[in-house]
Amino acid sequence: MKHLINELDANTREVFLYYQKLELERKMKIIAGHPKGYEDMRFQTRSNSYLLTVEGHCKFCQHYTPLGVELLDYREKTIEDRNEMFGCVVTDCPVCNIHSLFIPNLLY
Repeated sequence: MKHLINELDANTREVFLYYQKLELERKMKIIAGHPKGYEDMRFQTRSNSYLLTVEGHCKFCQHYTPLGVELLDYREKTIEDRNEMFGCVVTDCPVCNIHSLFIPNLLY
């Protein structure tokens, strides 16, 4: 997918990625467990069309963590590396350092 998007002219690529960013962040806003923290991070990343703001929830320490992730990397990971049982991507929690931060799949 990355190589296909990179073949687009710069303006078309920016518009496509920004549209994707807005749509996915709209979905995330609805399910955010800590909306204030999520919106603060979203505000910080608003001008970068390549950076998607998501929120992960740690199943161990119960902390909600807003993250800025590369949009194309997120798309790739949710398609290839997602946890089929939970329908999300699991990564390390920055608070407790345990592999228990669940980031929802917003693509489906």
